[in-house]
Amino acid sequence: MQKKGTTYLAFDIDGTIYDSADIVVDAFRNGIIDAARRLGRDDMRIPDHREIMALVGLPAHEIYIRFFPQLGEDELMLVNDACNSSFVTIISRGGGRLIDGCYEVLEGFWKESYKILTASNGRREYIEAILHTHSILKFFSSPLLYINNDIPDKSDIVSLYRKRVEANDLIIMIGDRESDRMAAKKNDVPFVGCAFGHAGEREIAGERWIVHGFRDIPGVVQEIEREFWIK
Repeated sequence: MQKKGTTYLAFDIDGTIYDSADIVVDAFRNGIIDAARRLGRDDMRIPDHREIMALVGLPAHEIYIRFFPQLGEDELMLVNDACNSSFVTIISRGGGRLIDGCYEVLEGFWKESYKILTASNGRREYIEAILHTHSILKFFSSPLLYINNDIPDKSDIVSLYRKRVEANDLIIMIGDRESDRMAAKKNDVPFVGCAFGHAGEREIAGERWIVHGFRDIPGVVQEIEREFWIK
């Protein structure tokens, strides 16, 4: 039997911990209008809610490439910065909401000495705005990792977390999108799919562990722990 170590819970943010559905169109619209004005362009169409939600979970840069293939790299970076700033402003004013049950479950994990991590394709400013505004940063373990030029997506984030833990520690990836499932698969860690997220069960269908509410996560985590440390 493997000696029991520490359990690390690597959470996706948007669609798993936080629901941005009510603010995405306004946030993108404000950012795109600002970027178009600064770039002097009149060919930047504002995507609709369906188009935006289909891409939530991808790295931000990839989202903007899909929306604006006509732009160069420097222009895309400006759009990225403008939209990120727009999101941070709206979130800091209370826009969006925590997923139902999130606060109490995270608090419970924290009290039981679980290590809670972020594994998101969102930029640092965006994630920290959510954690600060909704008073849940205190439940997360430092140092948290974020995407940047050297860490292009959440698969790399999970990989770096793995290198920092002991051999008998357990990392569980928890998220609602294909990118979360792939991050777990690439790093050979258990995955808990969240069917309450933006894509429903569509992108996580067939996974062994799927939850339909945030409050279901602790029970699944305990089941995974029992299997992991019995090996």
